[in-house]
Amino acid sequence: MSKGLKSLYTLLGLISLTLLGFVAVISKQHIYLPSFNWLDWDFNLPSPIDVGMYHYFFWGALVLFVIVLLAILVVLFYPRRYTEYKLADKTGKLMLKKSAIEGFVKTEVLKTGLMKSLSVTAHL
Repeated sequence: MSKGLKSLYTLLGLISLTLLGFVAVISKQHIYLPSFNWLDWDFNLPSPIDVGMYHYFFWGALVLFVIVLLAILVVLFYPRRYTEYKLADKTGKLMLKKSAIEGFVKTEVLKTGLMKSLSVTAHL
C-alpha cells in the first residue's frame, strides 16, 4: 500500500475516532459507569431522544472506536507488496513492484509512439 493511501486512511480514521469519541462522551452522562469517572465533562445539551437510545449510542460508538483504532493500526503496518522472481543464473532474486512493471511498459510504449494515451495494468 502506498504512503499516500496510508496517510489518507489514517486521517479518515482519526476523524472517525474523534466523532465516535465525542458521541461516547455525550452519551456518557446518561449511563452509569462507575469506572468511567476520568471522563468528568459536563455537557448540558437537551435530550431530544429516549434515554434508552443513549446506551445504544454509547456502546455502539465505543465498539466502532475500537474497530477503527484497530483498522488504523492495520493500515499503518500493512507491508508493501513485492513480487519475487528467481533468476535463471542462480545469482540471486529479483524483487519487482507491480507499479514498476506498469511504469516501464507504459514508458516503452509511449517512446515508440504507437499509442497516445494508454492505461497499463499488470496482474502478477
